Amino acid sequence: MPPRKARPNRKTAPPRPSSDFEEIRPQVFFIHNPAVRQIIKGEGTIDGTRFELTSWRREGLLGRLESHGFRVLTLETQIELLPEPPHADEVEPPDPAATRGVHSIRRGDRYSFFDAWHYRWAAIAPLPPTADGQTHVHLVPGWVVRRRQGRGNASYYQVGGQPDHITLLPLDATDALLHGYAQAMNLPHRPLSISHIEAGYLLPPLELPTAYTTLLKRIAEPVQAGWLVDEQALPLARQVYACIGVALTITPPHE
Repeated sequence: MPPRKARPNRKTAPPRPSSDFEEIRPQVFFIHNPAVRQIIKGEGTIDGTRFELTSWRREGLLGRLESHGFRVLTLETQIELLPEPPHADEVEPPDPAATRGVHSIRRGDRYSFFDAWHYRWAAIAPLPPTADGQTHVHLVPGWVVRRRQGRGNASYYQVGGQPDHITLLPLDATDALLHGYAQAMNLPHRPLSISHIEAGYLLPPLELPTAYTTLLKRIAEPVQAGWLVDEQALPLARQVYACIGVALTITPPHE
Protein backbone atom coordinates (compact mmCIF):
# COMPACT_ATOMS: atom_id res chain seq x y z
CA MET A 1 0.00 0.00 0.00
CA PRO A 2 1.47 3.42 -0.93
CA PRO A 3 2.40 5.80 1.91
CA ARG A 4 -0.25 8.25 3.01
CA LYS A 5 0.08 11.85 1.97
CA ALA A 6 -1.14 14.84 3.90
CA ARG A 7 -3.86 16.83 2.19
CA PRO A 8 -3.35 20.54 1.47
CA ASN A 9 -3.25 22.58 4.65
CA ARG A 10 -6.46 24.10 5.93
CA LYS A 11 -5.70 24.90 9.55
CA THR A 12 -9.21 25.71 10.62
CA ALA A 13 -12.57 24.66 9.28
CA PRO A 14 -14.38 27.36 7.32
CA PRO A 15 -17.73 28.49 8.66
CA ARG A 16 -20.38 25.92 7.83
CA PRO A 17 -22.25 27.28 4.83
CA SER A 18 -25.89 28.12 5.36
CA SER A 19 -28.14 25.52 3.83
CA ASP A 20 -31.76 24.88 3.05
CA PHE A 21 -31.57 21.14 3.64
CA GLU A 22 -28.96 19.71 6.02
CA GLU A 23 -28.21 16.06 6.71
CA ILE A 24 -27.93 15.57 10.48
CA ARG A 25 -27.92 11.75 10.56
CA PRO A 26 -27.53 9.27 7.72
CA GLN A 27 -30.66 9.75 5.58
CA VAL A 28 -32.14 12.23 8.11
CA PHE A 29 -32.27 15.91 7.16
CA PHE A 30 -33.14 19.16 8.90
CA ILE A 31 -35.43 21.40 6.89
CA HIS A 32 -34.11 24.94 7.17
CA ASN A 33 -36.19 26.22 4.25
CA PRO A 34 -39.86 25.11 4.21
CA ALA A 35 -39.93 25.60 0.45
CA VAL A 36 -38.07 22.30 -0.03
CA ARG A 37 -41.17 20.42 1.12
CA GLN A 38 -42.75 20.62 -2.32
CA ILE A 39 -39.85 18.61 -3.75
CA ILE A 40 -39.15 16.13 -0.95
CA LYS A 41 -42.82 15.19 -0.54
CA GLY A 42 -43.33 11.52 -1.31
CA GLU A 43 -39.64 10.62 -0.90
CA GLY A 44 -39.80 9.96 2.85
CA THR A 45 -41.45 10.97 6.09
CA ILE A 46 -41.68 14.53 7.37
CA ASP A 47 -41.93 15.20 11.11
CA GLY A 48 -41.93 18.91 11.78
CA THR A 49 -38.58 20.21 10.56
CA ARG A 50 -37.10 16.74 10.14
CA PHE A 51 -37.23 14.60 7.03
CA GLU A 52 -36.20 10.95 6.82
CA LEU A 53 -35.43 9.75 3.33
CA THR A 54 -36.97 6.34 2.71
CA SER A 55 -36.89 6.09 -1.09
CA TRP A 56 -33.92 4.78 -3.06
CA ARG A 57 -33.74 7.96 -5.14
CA ARG A 58 -31.32 9.85 -2.85
CA GLU A 59 -29.01 11.24 -5.53
CA GLY A 60 -31.92 12.15 -7.78
CA LEU A 61 -33.71 13.98 -4.98
CA LEU A 62 -30.62 15.92 -3.93
CA GLY A 63 -29.95 16.78 -7.56
CA ARG A 64 -33.48 18.10 -8.03
CA LEU A 65 -33.17 20.26 -4.93
CA GLU A 66 -29.92 21.76 -6.16
CA SER A 67 -31.31 22.30 -9.66
CA HIS A 68 -34.08 24.38 -8.06
CA GLY A 69 -31.47 26.53 -6.32
CA PHE A 70 -31.70 25.00 -2.87
CA ARG A 71 -28.50 24.63 -0.88
CA VAL A 72 -28.01 21.04 0.27
CA LEU A 73 -25.46 20.09 2.94
CA THR A 74 -24.91 16.34 3.08
CA LEU A 75 -22.75 14.47 5.56
CA GLU A 76 -20.24 13.88 2.76
CA THR A 77 -19.97 17.63 2.22
CA GLN A 78 -19.53 18.19 5.95
CA ILE A 79 -16.66 15.69 5.93
CA GLU A 80 -15.01 17.62 3.09
CA LEU A 81 -15.16 20.77 5.25
CA LEU A 82 -13.27 19.26 8.18
CA PRO A 83 -9.98 20.99 9.06
CA GLU A 84 -7.06 19.18 7.50
CA PRO A 85 -3.66 18.18 8.89
CA PRO A 86 -0.83 20.44 7.71
CA HIS A 87 2.42 19.29 6.16
CA ALA A 88 4.68 17.87 8.87
CA ASP A 89 8.28 16.73 9.02
CA GLU A 90 9.23 13.38 10.49
CA VAL A 91 9.96 13.38 14.22
CA GLU A 92 12.14 11.18 16.36
CA PRO A 93 10.63 8.61 18.71
CA PRO A 94 11.27 8.85 22.46
CA ASP A 95 14.81 7.95 23.56
CA PRO A 96 15.14 7.19 27.29
CA ALA A 97 18.93 7.52 27.03
CA ALA A 98 18.85 11.01 25.51
CA THR A 99 20.83 13.68 27.34
CA ARG A 100 20.03 16.65 25.08
CA GLY A 101 16.82 18.58 24.54
CA VAL A 102 15.95 19.17 28.18
CA HIS A 103 13.36 21.75 29.19
CA SER A 104 12.87 23.17 32.67
CA ILE A 105 9.36 22.76 34.10
CA ARG A 106 7.55 24.18 37.10
CA ARG A 107 6.38 22.13 40.03
CA GLY A 108 3.00 20.58 39.29
CA ASP A 109 3.44 20.68 35.50
CA ARG A 110 2.64 17.45 33.67
CA TYR A 111 3.86 17.09 30.09
CA SER A 112 2.70 14.67 27.40
CA PHE A 113 3.61 14.38 23.74
CA PHE A 114 1.40 13.26 20.87
CA ASP A 115 2.54 9.71 20.21
CA ALA A 116 2.17 9.54 16.44
CA TRP A 117 2.99 5.83 16.56
CA HIS A 118 -0.14 5.06 18.62
CA TYR A 119 -2.45 8.08 17.97
CA ARG A 120 -2.55 9.20 21.60
CA TRP A 121 -1.06 11.50 24.22
CA ALA A 122 1.78 9.82 26.12
CA ALA A 123 3.11 11.09 29.42
CA ILE A 124 6.68 12.41 29.55
CA ALA A 125 8.38 11.32 32.76
CA PRO A 126 10.34 14.11 34.47
CA LEU A 127 14.10 13.68 34.75
CA PRO A 128 15.65 13.41 38.23
CA PRO A 129 15.92 16.85 39.88
CA THR A 130 19.20 18.66 39.47
CA ALA A 131 21.43 19.69 42.36
CA ASP A 132 19.67 23.06 42.58
CA GLY A 133 16.24 21.39 42.73
CA GLN A 134 15.21 22.14 39.13
CA THR A 135 13.02 19.61 37.31
CA HIS A 136 13.30 19.00 33.56
CA VAL A 137 11.72 16.89 30.85
CA HIS A 138 13.30 15.61 27.67
CA LEU A 139 11.71 17.13 24.55
CA VAL A 140 12.46 16.51 20.88
CA PRO A 141 12.25 19.28 18.24
CA GLY A 142 9.07 18.79 16.23
CA TRP A 143 7.12 17.04 18.94
CA VAL A 144 3.61 18.27 19.72
CA VAL A 145 3.29 18.53 23.50
CA ARG A 146 0.52 19.13 26.00
CA ARG A 147 1.12 20.77 29.36
CA ARG A 148 -1.25 20.52 32.29
CA GLN A 149 -0.74 22.65 35.37
CA GLY A 150 -2.15 20.78 38.34
CA ARG A 151 -5.85 20.26 37.69
CA GLY A 152 -6.07 23.25 35.37
CA ASN A 153 -6.71 23.45 31.66
CA ALA A 154 -4.24 22.12 29.14
CA SER A 155 -2.04 24.22 26.88
CA TYR A 156 -0.42 22.96 23.69
CA TYR A 157 2.87 23.59 21.93
CA GLN A 158 5.14 22.41 19.18
CA VAL A 159 8.73 21.94 20.24
CA GLY A 160 11.04 24.19 18.25
CA GLY A 161 14.70 25.11 18.25
CA GLN A 162 17.60 22.68 18.45
CA PRO A 163 18.36 19.95 20.99
CA ASP A 164 20.65 22.35 22.85
CA HIS A 165 18.12 25.20 22.85
CA ILE A 166 14.49 24.12 23.12
CA THR A 167 11.63 26.56 22.47
CA LEU A 168 7.88 26.02 22.77
CA LEU A 169 5.61 27.41 20.05
CA PRO A 170 1.99 27.80 21.25
CA LEU A 171 -0.80 25.93 19.44
CA ASP A 172 -4.51 25.70 20.08
CA ALA A 173 -6.03 22.30 20.84
CA THR A 174 -7.23 21.71 17.27
CA ASP A 175 -3.92 22.61 15.65
CA ALA A 176 -2.04 20.47 18.16
CA LEU A 177 -4.02 17.37 17.24
CA LEU A 178 -3.87 18.11 13.51
CA HIS A 179 -0.08 18.50 13.72
CA GLY A 180 0.11 15.23 15.64
CA TYR A 181 -1.89 13.30 13.07
CA ALA A 182 0.10 14.94 10.27
CA GLN A 183 3.26 13.50 11.83
CA ALA A 184 1.59 10.09 11.95
CA MET A 185 1.07 10.30 8.18
CA ASN A 186 4.85 10.17 7.74
CA LEU A 187 5.07 6.81 9.48
CA PRO A 188 4.47 3.35 7.98
CA HIS A 189 0.81 2.62 7.30
CA ARG A 190 -0.89 1.27 10.43
CA PRO A 191 -4.63 0.59 10.13
CA LEU A 192 -6.78 1.06 13.21
CA SER A 193 -8.59 -2.15 14.10
CA ILE A 194 -12.34 -1.96 14.71
CA SER A 195 -14.58 -4.73 16.04
CA HIS A 196 -17.72 -6.11 14.42
CA ILE A 197 -20.24 -6.75 17.18
CA GLU A 198 -23.94 -7.57 17.19
CA ALA A 199 -24.97 -3.90 17.44
CA GLY A 200 -22.66 -2.75 14.63
CA TYR A 201 -19.01 -1.74 14.49
CA LEU A 202 -17.07 -0.53 17.52
CA LEU A 203 -14.46 2.14 16.82
CA PRO A 204 -11.86 2.58 19.57
CA PRO A 205 -11.66 6.04 21.14
CA LEU A 206 -9.14 8.50 19.75
CA GLU A 207 -8.60 12.07 20.86
CA LEU A 208 -9.88 14.01 17.86
CA PRO A 209 -10.22 17.70 16.98
CA THR A 210 -13.54 19.11 18.15
CA ALA A 211 -14.93 19.44 14.61
CA TYR A 212 -14.30 15.72 14.03
CA THR A 213 -16.00 14.71 17.27
CA THR A 214 -18.98 16.94 16.52
CA LEU A 215 -19.44 15.38 13.09
CA LEU A 216 -18.92 11.82 14.35
CA LYS A 217 -21.86 12.37 16.70
CA ARG A 218 -24.02 12.69 13.58
CA ILE A 219 -22.67 9.44 12.17
CA ALA A 220 -22.05 7.22 15.19
CA GLU A 221 -23.14 6.83 18.80
CA PRO A 222 -20.60 7.66 21.52
CA VAL A 223 -20.25 4.75 23.95
CA GLN A 224 -17.87 4.03 26.80
CA ALA A 225 -15.61 1.92 24.59
CA GLY A 226 -15.46 4.44 21.74
CA TRP A 227 -17.96 4.92 18.92
CA LEU A 228 -20.69 2.55 17.76
CA VAL A 229 -21.54 2.81 14.07
CA ASP A 230 -23.96 0.77 11.98
CA GLU A 231 -23.40 -0.84 8.59
CA GLN A 232 -24.97 2.04 6.68
CA ALA A 233 -22.84 4.72 8.31
CA LEU A 234 -19.53 2.83 8.38
CA PRO A 235 -18.34 4.26 5.01
CA LEU A 236 -18.90 7.78 6.39
CA ALA A 237 -16.91 6.97 9.53
CA ARG A 238 -14.10 5.66 7.33
CA GLN A 239 -14.08 8.97 5.45
CA VAL A 240 -13.86 10.97 8.68
CA TYR A 241 -10.87 9.00 9.93
CA ALA A 242 -9.25 9.09 6.50
CA CYS A 243 -9.13 12.89 6.77
CA ILE A 244 -6.47 12.50 9.48
CA GLY A 245 -4.74 9.63 7.71
CA VAL A 246 -6.21 6.82 9.82
CA ALA A 247 -7.49 3.76 7.94
CA LEU A 248 -9.99 1.43 9.59
CA THR A 249 -9.76 -2.33 9.30
CA ILE A 250 -12.33 -4.79 10.64
CA THR A 251 -11.13 -7.37 13.15
CA PRO A 252 -12.63 -10.78 12.29
CA PRO A 253 -14.89 -12.12 15.05
CA HIS A 254 -13.46 -14.87 17.25
CA GLU A 255 -14.57 -18.34 16.33
